[in-house]
Amino acid sequence: MEKPVFKESAARARLGVAVEGGVIAAYVWLGAGALGIDQVLGRKALDHLALAALVGFGIALVGGRRVLRLAGAGVFLLLLLVGLTPWVGALARARIRSDSLPPDGIDAVVVLSAGLSADGGLNQEGVDRLLSGLALVRAGVSRHLVVSRITRRYGSATVSSDADQRWLIAVSGLDVAVHVVSPVGTTRMEAQRTAELAARERWRRIVLVTSPLHTGRACAAFQRLRLQVVCRPSEQRYYALRTLARPTDRVRAFGDWLYETLGWWKYRLMGWV
Repeated sequence: MEKPVFKESAARARLGVAVEGGVIAAYVWLGAGALGIDQVLGRKALDHLALAALVGFGIALVGGRRVLRLAGAGVFLLLLLVGLTPWVGALARARIRSDSLPPDGIDAVVVLSAGLSADGGLNQEGVDRLLSGLALVRAGVSRHLVVSRITRRYGSATVSSDADQRWLIAVSGLDVAVHVVSPVGTTRMEAQRTAELAARERWRRIVLVTSPLHTGRACAAFQRLRLQVVCRPSEQRYYALRTLARPTDRVRAFGDWLYETLGWWKYRLMGWV
């Protein structure tokens, strides 16, 4: 009668280990998402939380619980280091490029794309970039505005940024000549489409508007295609980049810095900057 009890206890212990592994893996995935590591992998943390937990469940079953614990501790310590110390500010500022406007004229203001919701609305980054570009048009830098058309597929529906971009431009009340470049999916593709447009229009110099930490890589990618580029960072409303006053601000800045740093090295490797 002792043997069945022993087997049942062992099975319960294995189940407990597996559940613990799934929980730890889920916490690791959430921590990675908070730090922006999911951006690098092209994943959304919450969307893949169940998959992360299932993988952790399996790893723990085959004896990898220690690895999961170390990963969890590492992510937790990195979150504390980033969120509670000011060192990420220097890293973030090193990625920002802001050029002075030249006195001899600009041919066009180019605004790079960002994210798009399932309803066809620009995300906060996209709105900030477009508003900053429109501010330059209002200031008389150029009456030519270049925007990127974003398209995304959500289930069976395909949505585009066209309507939201047109609405924001119309609300500004500006007399502006709008040029749309498409298709785009990366900064490199935006640079290629813009270079083709500039050749057709015989533009000599552009102002490039994008998010602050994206400026260095983006402007270098455009210059690689022999465009004369004046780099201007957009406003940043998603978090307080100037002060990085809160731990959440520093964590978000770290995620952007990590994404842009790895993106820079990828573009260098590909010969795109």
